[in-house]
Amino acid sequence: MGAVTAASFEDNDVNWAARAELAARPGGGTFAYLYLGEGLGCAIMSDGLVLRGHRGLAGEIAHLTTTGPGGRATTLIEVFALLGLRQPGSTAIDVDRLLATATAAGPGAATVRATLGEAVGGALTAITSLADPAHIVIGGPWGPHPKIFTAIRDAAARDPRGPVLRPAAVPSPSFTGARADAFTRLRDSVIAAPR
Repeated sequence: MGAVTAASFEDNDVNWAARAELAARPGGGTFAYLYLGEGLGCAIMSDGLVLRGHRGLAGEIAHLTTTGPGGRATTLIEVFALLGLRQPGSTAIDVDRLLATATAAGPGAATVRATLGEAVGGALTAITSLADPAHIVIGGPWGPHPKIFTAIRDAAARDPRGPVLRPAAVPSPSFTGARADAFTRLRDSVIAAPR
């Protein structure tokens, strides 16, 4: 085994979160992890390994075409602009505003939830069609919220090949995944070191 370098630990937060979910659910090594927060991301796990793609950009779903408000085709990230749920002057999603708007009582909130469900459901259809995961874990600060998760699950259920959805099970998953990987690398390095 070669020396462990700082570069060995470089990865993105969504991939680390997927690794943490893999460790929390042994035996399910082929799945997708969908991160829904200020940003949008996806990690595809295949037999326990993160698929990176040619340039390391596998899972960049923000610009995936999906269904937006009024049934119009638009990119996933643009849905949040059309709903007024992005931070001013940014493509970042305003998580606090999204949660306040989508989880309130009343028909307006129900419409926002349904629109989010349809938009994310379109991304799930693409993920399912291309990667064929055993299940998709929904993580991030707003995706697993029970009202939003239900809207996403309801939209995904209309797809004949609809994926099995699970809310994320690991708190602070990016940190948990990175810490577990660092521990494994350290242990392997100590075991492999000459005596």
